[in-house]
Amino acid sequence: MEVDKATVVADVLCEFFEVAFHSILYVRNLYPLGCFEQRLKYNVPVQMCCHPDVKQYIGELISSLKVLLLKNSADYIKFVICKGNGDIIERFVFEVDHQRMVKDFETDSFLLTLNEKLRGFLLKLSTCDSLLTETHSDRSWTVQVHTNHSGLLQMQEIQCTQDFSWVSADDAEIQMENASLIPVKSMVSFPIKMQLYIEEKDL
Repeated sequence: MEVDKATVVADVLCEFFEVAFHSILYVRNLYPLGCFEQRLKYNVPVQMCCHPDVKQYIGELISSLKVLLLKNSADYIKFVICKGNGDIIERFVFEVDHQRMVKDFETDSFLLTLNEKLRGFLLKLSTCDSLLTETHSDRSWTVQVHTNHSGLLQMQEIQCTQDFSWVSADDAEIQMENASLIPVKSMVSFPIKMQLYIEEKDL
């Protein structure tokens, strides 16, 4: 049976983003340590939040995000951390560049290579707190996705059949003045190019 190449790529990326979001919650102390349990992903120990509401929210978010990844419509995926007043203090920015699929795409070799590359991202995320300033006590978080017009229409369509809803961000939720950019990791693994950097508000 022929493999759906786009689905393979989307599934791999969704699994990665789910683990990455949980890892950021842990390293930035957004929930008490007792809310996390250690798992193994890509042969890397990772921390996953075991609170049922958080797990459900991230799971629904990832399921909704998959629609955009299938259509190569998610250019930037941002994990945003805000102060209690809503001001953005940190953004973990995953910039995804989908390259054109080719006919001789080999799923097995692709998965081995891509998984190894994504392993490097998780290793970097596990130590990224050393690159950032001490976190605030009163914080919230959200995920933002930059998409094109067709991607927005796809989102509106799936929201008719899913409980998870995306809303358009206003200027205040996007703007981040006086921020430093911290490169974290980049990779090229056909058919995906991806880089991760952190934008941190200067104090």
